[in-house]
Amino acid sequence: MARSHKEVLPVGAVSLSHRVEYVRDNFMVTIPPGFTVEDLLDPEFWRNQTCFKANDRIEAVAADGSFDCDLRIISAGPGFVMTRLLREWRAPETSDHNDGARVGLAPGQGFVAYGRDGSPISRHGTKDEAKAALDAWLAANPAPAEAA
Repeated sequence: MARSHKEVLPVGAVSLSHRVEYVRDNFMVTIPPGFTVEDLLDPEFWRNQTCFKANDRIEAVAADGSFDCDLRIISAGPGFVMTRLLREWRAPETSDHNDGARVGLAPGQGFVAYGRDGSPISRHGTKDEAKAALDAWLAANPAPAEAA
C-alpha cells in the first residue's frame, strides 16, 4: 500500500552539528540616526564589514528609535552583503507638515519630496536634501486658505 506522504528526511539529516549555534552567527548592530530599513537592504551598506557569512542574522536597532529589524545574510563577499528582511518594526511616522507633504525613500530613486497631493516634487541623494527642498517648495507654494 502506498504512503500518504511523498518523502521523509533521511536518517541523520538533523544532528547536533546542525544546531543554530554551530551554523550561523547572530549580530546586534546599533544603526546611527539618518539611516532607514531600506538603507540596510542595500548590498553596499555593509561593504566595510567582513565578519558576515551566508545565513548569519543581524538584529539592527536604530539609535534614534525609528525602527528595528532582523535581517538574514543571503550572501557576502568583498564589498557587498546581500540581506533579506525577516522582521521589521517602525515607529509611527511624524511629519513637520500636517498638509500631506512629506519626504520618502523610493527604491532606485533616492529620497523623494512629495507635495500636498502626493505627487513627487524632486529627488535627492540624502533625506536632509529632500527635506530642505520640500521646505523651500512649501515656502514658495503656500497652502490654499481653507474655505469658511
